[in-house]
Amino acid sequence: MKIKEQTRKLAAGYSKHCFEVVDRTD
Repeated sequence: MKIKEQTRKLAAGYSKHCFEVVDRTD
């Protein structure tokens, strides 16, 4: 299903964004 792929992409992008924010704050 395409929805699963989209969700996985969104989750990956969100995780990357969170990591970047944490990196910047640290």
